[in-house]
Amino acid sequence: MIDLLEDRGIIGPGEGAKPREILVQMD
Repeated sequence: MIDLLEDRGIIGPGEGAKPREILVQMD
C-alpha cells in the first residue's frame, strides 16, 4: 500500500525514523 502511494506521488519516501511527508491533502 505504501509503495503504491509512493508510485502515485502521494507521499514521499520514508527517511529513517522521520515520518513520511504527505504530498497531497486527504480530507
